[in-house]
Amino acid sequence: LGDIRQAKQIAEQLKKQEPVEVGSFGPPVSRHVSIYAPGRAYDDSFSIEDASKDDEFLGECGAVISETIGVGDQEKVTAVEVWLFDKEDFVRTLTGVFVSEYAYNDPAVRSKLEPKGELMIARPGAVLVLETNTLRLQARVVDVTYGSGPLPPNSYFDKLTLELLAWRKAGAAAGVPVAAPTAYAPAAPAPFAAPAAAPSYTPVSYTHLRAHQTPEHL
Repeated sequence: LGDIRQAKQIAEQLKKQEPVEVGSFGPPVSRHVSIYAPGRAYDDSFSIEDASKDDEFLGECGAVISETIGVGDQEKVTAVEVWLFDKEDFVRTLTGVFVSEYAYNDPAVRSKLEPKGELMIARPGAVLVLETNTLRLQARVVDVTYGSGPLPPNSYFDKLTLELLAWRKAGAAAGVPVAAPTAYAPAAPAPFAAPAAAPSYTPVSYTHLRAHQTPEHL
């Protein structure tokens, strides 16, 4: 509950700051803050809704623990995965990963994380962008604190604060219809043509040949 209250406070503070660089996308349709801290089952998810369209549901985004290092009581979080789900794209969920400096430079850990998407070292101001045909998600590191202890330096997070901004792309809100696939129509069968008549065969008259043979041919 303390993390939730703190996330709301940070979100309100961020709204009062200078406008975020949004390019041609305009104001975001949703803005959320996700805070990882040790001791909680970290798996945040947030709805993406368009308030200008009666809170139309567009998709979801969130953050979750992606990789840990250490064992037992020393198991610590070294990577956090952010994700984007677009309701118009049911086939896939896009992901990217904020990693510790240690994880980014460790070949074994890096090879496990690379299939999940782009890897970005978690530093204040670092940004990951996930994009579908209709949605754009910007995940930004607001603050990060590394833990200290028996594990390698800068290898795990003691706290990580992320800002998740989502935009609806231009054209998506207009409800541009998708062209229906062309209906399949089988080709008409070719008209049946009777096969050509075979040429008639007239047997040779051997009697006729004998009548014209001369004595020399016999």
